[in-house]
Amino acid sequence: MPLSIIECISFLLFFTFLSLNFFKKKISFVKIPFFSVSLFISLILFQLLPLPKTIMSLISPATASLYQKFSFNSVNAYTISIYADSTINMLLQFLACFFVFFVVLNYIDDEKKIKRLIFMIILSGFIYSFYGIIKRLTALGPEFSTFTNRNHFSAYVQMIIPLSITYSLTGTSRSLRYLIIFMASVMTLALFLCLSRAGIISFFLSAFLLLFLLRAKKSIRNRIGVIIIVVLILSVIIGVAGLSPVIQRLGTLRSPFEPLSFRLDLIKDSLKIIKDFPLWGIGFGALGEIFQKYRSIRIPESFSFSHNEPAQLMAETGMPGFFLIFLFLFFYIKKILALFFRRHNVRVIYITLGCLIGLFSITLHSLFDFVFHVPANALLFCIILALIFRVIYLKEPQNLLPIPKSEIELPFFLKISSVFILLIFLIFAASLVGNRFQAETIFEKVKDYKFSEDSMRAVLEYNKVLKKIDKAIAVNPKNSLYLAKKADIISEFALREDLKDYLINFENFKDRDSALSLANDYFKEAINLNPTKADFHLRLGWLNSILENKTLARNEFENAILLDPQNTKIKSYVNDYLKDTE
Repeated sequence: MPLSIIECISFLLFFTFLSLNFFKKKISFVKIPFFSVSLFISLILFQLLPLPKTIMSLISPATASLYQKFSFNSVNAYTISIYADSTINMLLQFLACFFVFFVVLNYIDDEKKIKRLIFMIILSGFIYSFYGIIKRLTALGPEFSTFTNRNHFSAYVQMIIPLSITYSLTGTSRSLRYLIIFMASVMTLALFLCLSRAGIISFFLSAFLLLFLLRAKKSIRNRIGVIIIVVLILSVIIGVAGLSPVIQRLGTLRSPFEPLSFRLDLIKDSLKIIKDFPLWGIGFGALGEIFQKYRSIRIPESFSFSHNEPAQLMAETGMPGFFLIFLFLFFYIKKILALFFRRHNVRVIYITLGCLIGLFSITLHSLFDFVFHVPANALLFCIILALIFRVIYLKEPQNLLPIPKSEIELPFFLKISSVFILLIFLIFAASLVGNRFQAETIFEKVKDYKFSEDSMRAVLEYNKVLKKIDKAIAVNPKNSLYLAKKADIISEFALREDLKDYLINFENFKDRDSALSLANDYFKEAINLNPTKADFHLRLGWLNSILENKTLARNEFENAILLDPQNTKIKSYVNDYLKDTE
């Protein structure tokens, strides 16, 4: 729900901002390398385009092989994304973040707005940190504050702490300066108490970079002592709070490869995917659907992330997708750094430094975790990325810097037409987000439903749940989980001995086998949408073993093992079945 709200708000914000600009005399937008982002979005859309089997075999042989081996698709039209629903989901998230970035970049155009935005960023970090500290004092666990993972929280405050420290030195009033230093102290304390090793290490490395850049900038070199004093104050506060849990946590890094071995294995497994799908990837957001096939870690749990954002991006979008995002960030940051060493305004330098160090810190952290897949982190990253570009161009008396802009004049009818097109896009995007949210809400209510043992009551419950799942499928037919769940419910009903006389009242089935055959069809439809889901093949194999279709059952069990070879539970189940049928 929060993600759907964020996406809808960002789309509405983007539409409103552009519409208001279209009715100005001159339409102007900040000029940055948008071309590479546009190509990246086009690449994702191309991943969702159904392609003939012959073309797919030419441009992505490994993808075509997956469909041929594991799918029941009879139309011979495949998408590069092995699971379109995940790609649509990630595309909507990406567009939401990009639209927020675009609006902030073009709206924050004076010092007053910049100050207001910075203070709101610092305040948000303080509130999350304070709440996290209170929670940590009452209970320990992998979550921290409102974040389900301590690493994700640490990535969030890592972007804010450097900005807080540098902003406190920009000539603000004494009371505000003390307040900001206090909030930075609380955030630093929270960063340590969340016990994120990658977060703490990234923070320290970022602090060293901050000191290095301060030394490199002559105009503020004499203020480095102030930074040291601030850092010492923060250290004292942390020391008073107690560092024993932090020391114990960091003590595991005496043998650095032991705590990192798990993540290094995931990264190596991601490189195998990149090797097989180098050009187009496996679909934006679809890594979790195929990762089990390549993983080397022998545990039953599934993985959706590689714990290395660059490797995951390359696996999902191929070399071109990674290269396009890299080009955008490279030229964007290069422009900022070129101006940074020319600026003499102390306020601009400090704020720019704080933003740069925050961005560097989370980027470093992203090499060890999936921090950008957390909406709060991705949004804050985009906001700071836009903020730093406006800050570096703030005017100073000795050098008036005109910010690069693209300006165009459109006839009135073209302005109206543009707004109309934007409105259509907004309605389409909002309906897409709304439908997905509605379908997920319905499904969440029934996916773990426990049916009554009373026969008469159970029939009513099965019919009621099935209708809700049908509604979820109608609203979002791309989600394979809904179809698989429908197959589960039908087969569960058909196999209950106390309900065999009620089959005629349940979808008008004649007998058990006709019900199981329909469940079989729904499992195949789910596999067509998501052909690399080992669990679907396992369940289809189980269903065909009941239907005594031994050939298909054996084939599906073998597919399940091929798609998740390290899953001990699947192996155990399949081996037991094969022994019984020998």
